[in-house]
Amino acid sequence: FFQAEDGIRDYKVTGVQTCALPISRRIHASAFDLMDEDGDEKVNFEEFEMVAKFIHNEHVKNNALALRELSGYDPKEYLYGILGKNKNSRLKRRDFNRLAHTVPLNVWKTKIIPALREKEINRLKVEQNTTPPETHTITR
Repeated sequence: FFQAEDGIRDYKVTGVQTCALPISRRIHASAFDLMDEDGDEKVNFEEFEMVAKFIHNEHVKNNALALRELSGYDPKEYLYGILGKNKNSRLKRRDFNRLAHTVPLNVWKTKIIPALREKEINRLKVEQNTTPPETHTITR
């Protein structure tokens, strides 16, 4: 938030007047006006490139911070957090469906589904090897 000029206060910040929206609109309009030197409502390439570098660097910085924070999570705890569930909860189909949309389809097709299939095949092999063969007795 920026310091507000119109007296709006953020309830979380004590004694500081804040108001993000009106100021951010003014900043964006001012930035555009500075880039639109001839008034044709278009930005020239050189100025766009300069602004693009600032925005890109900010996104990289924010994503790097998010990556560091995210990489510290246990994957299961992270997903339970997304779902708002206790880590001992059993997931239902609707929970799984909510998670499914957080990953691109090609990841499901090329990584997750093949890994699940391989796990199931291995489980069936183990089950087959540990189950004693059925014996048939022939009665006459």
